[in-house]
Amino acid sequence: MDVELYVSDNPDLYNYLLENKADIETTSSLSFDWRELPDRKASRIVLKKLFNLEIKISGRLNLNGCCDD
Repeated sequence: MDVELYVSDNPDLYNYLLENKADIETTSSLSFDWRELPDRKASRIVLKKLFNLEIKISGRLNLNGCCDD
């Protein structure tokens, strides 16, 4: 699973966060993938976690409306 912070057209914000990378990662106890992407309008800070997902469903599953925009 990936979770990302999408920093759109704001290099100052991305650079501020990057300058504080050590504090952010230490405080959160997480390691992020810092993607500056200088040739694009946005940068990304991504957290990747691998895990096994096991879902047991008993009874009827109703997905009506779950994926509406």
